[in-house]
Amino acid sequence: MFEFLKKEETEIVAPVDGTCIRLEDVPDDAFASGKMGPGFAIRPTGEEVVSPVEGEIIMIPETYHAFGIQTKNGEEVLVHIGLNTVLLLGEGFKVLANQGDAVKAGDPIIQFDKALIESKGKDVTTIVTFTSGSVKKVELDCYDKEVKAGQVLVK
Repeated sequence: MFEFLKKEETEIVAPVDGTCIRLEDVPDDAFASGKMGPGFAIRPTGEEVVSPVEGEIIMIPETYHAFGIQTKNGEEVLVHIGLNTVLLLGEGFKVLANQGDAVKAGDPIIQFDKALIESKGKDVTTIVTFTSGSVKKVELDCYDKEVKAGQVLVK
């Protein structure tokens, strides 16, 4: 499942405070079906999103609703803040890091205004997917439990 992590002894941490859920419980077919890659999600209570892994930020769209990180061994990780939040065109999001930055697991990347985004009718469930194809399945011990941003989920 996390074979790439064992080679580099990479940690995966929670990207935001909230309740950890299985990817298939995300109310969006593209993520829940695994089309975007295997992963997990958090129903946030917090508003600061941190890097779930160590690596380099390879993508932050102008809408600030997501970011991509590449680990040292080439694994690509997508963090997507909310569902259909791209339609907000950046409203309610503040970027704290830049494309090309080297980051450690737990480094702050984006802040979001949960109340504002929810007032626009958007779900703020935050998804972490492994898009490179080397991770086949994600199983964690945190499902249906509260986690804190930066809390180690996989060592």
